[in-house]
Amino acid sequence: MNIPLTKAPEPRPNATANQKVTANQKTLLYTAGPLLAAAAIYFLLFQPAQERGEVLKREITGLEEQTASMHADVKGMLPLRDEVKALSKARDEFLNGAELLPLFSSYGRRAGQRVKTHAVHAGFDLVDNTDLPAIPLRPPEGVNFPDGYQFFSRQPVEFKGTASFFQLADFIARVEKAFPSVALYSLSIRPHPTTPKQHKVTVAFEWPVKGERLSLAPKGGNK
Repeated sequence: MNIPLTKAPEPRPNATANQKVTANQKTLLYTAGPLLAAAAIYFLLFQPAQERGEVLKREITGLEEQTASMHADVKGMLPLRDEVKALSKARDEFLNGAELLPLFSSYGRRAGQRVKTHAVHAGFDLVDNTDLPAIPLRPPEGVNFPDGYQFFSRQPVEFKGTASFFQLADFIARVEKAFPSVALYSLSIRPHPTTPKQHKVTVAFEWPVKGERLSLAPKGGNK
């Protein structure tokens, strides 16, 4: 007797297993999702901000050190400013005391009065004196001076006379010692025909005199 063979039914998918897998995925997603989001926020936002904060912190530290150095410089400038004022005052007093004022519109007459005693002591026979063209002092380019700034000029005065070499050297030394602001400008020595030891001498000194006052052009005027 033949028994007919029946086809075994195919196994059905395990619904319970699929449900477990889906539940595990959901659990993993719920667990890893916030971690991934937190990691993304950290690397994309927090870490760059932290690095930028470190850079700013270093910049602030450098600026604080620079500010402290500037405060120290300003503090040290106060006594320096007082020293500059004192030196400026001493300079003005020195120049005003050394300034050569004209006598009857002649600088030579005034200078002759000042050196006459020194010429007598040195044995220099002073005969005549002459004003030479003044040498004005000009402000350097690019330097700003206040309006009304007083400039000084160099006024050469020429003296003529007779003296030996030693007497002439003594005369020049006496003048330079008595008037530190005076400088030797020129010197000429020629032999005297009648007295071999005495020579015809022409010596000139530069004296400080008041020069031009700086007058700034009004604003908006023609250049």
